Amino acid sequence: MENKESELISMLHIAWKKSEDEVWLETQKKLQKRKIVRLNMPNFYVKWVAAASIVVIFSVSILIGTHTKTVSTLAMQHKIIELPDGSKMTLNAQSNATYKPYLWMINRQVKLNGEAFFEVQKGEKFKVLSDLGSTEVLGTSFNIYSRENSYEVTCITGKVKVKAHETNDEILLQPSQKAILKSTGKLNVLNQVKNKNSTAWMEGKLIFTSVPLSKVFDEIERQFNVKIIFRNHSDLDYTGAMKLTDDIEEILTYICQPFDVDWIRSKNNTYTIIRKD
Repeated sequence: MENKESELISMLHIAWKKSEDEVWLETQKKLQKRKIVRLNMPNFYVKWVAAASIVVIFSVSILIGTHTKTVSTLAMQHKIIELPDGSKMTLNAQSNATYKPYLWMINRQVKLNGEAFFEVQKGEKFKVLSDLGSTEVLGTSFNIYSRENSYEVTCITGKVKVKAHETNDEILLQPSQKAILKSTGKLNVLNQVKNKNSTAWMEGKLIFTSVPLSKVFDEIERQFNVKIIFRNHSDLDYTGAMKLTDDIEEILTYICQPFDVDWIRSKNNTYTIIRKD
């Protein structure tokens, strides 16, 4: 115990005998050592930040590449969507479309199920994918009908390239031409079609030219939010027009009259088409 006290007293005595300059120099050395330690520490921190940044950038890249936006419409509903480049897409009732907004400027692509009218700004190729086919343009306007087993494309302005997925059949449409996918997987082209027939729904009208009656009732279901039960009349085609503001029962009467059929109404806006007695 006494030895330790003597040692401590000796150290204090030595420190006391040091001049101010010596004490200052010694203090500076200690501070420099501390600075060196503090400057060396960020090396690990910088590596950690760099690694974390890579993870963040990678995660954001995945998010950007996989993020999709979906727009849809209900029965009796139409919707106009402005795409990132200023192109416009108008969805008909009970339709949906998806696209990637963050990648839009390098990949103008829409996945469509239903019916839509497109007004495309000029630029890189613009592609619309559907279950049965694809449509590709640069800058133009066109209407696509893609429901169940039907695929129809009408070129309004510009040029439209249409391709059937199953057969790879491909055609280039000019204005007032319409492509219809046949059951064989081949594309049939109609010339000098009336564009207003394909886009009438945008103006609150429905126009049919030799359309199967079952398909007419399907469209009425979408536009009026009703259920129509229709059986065993697949051989009947209908030609006519109607406004979406017309009364549904007046429309059904008007459609049924030429075919010697009638309708009866049940609960929940359901109508059954029957043969007249």
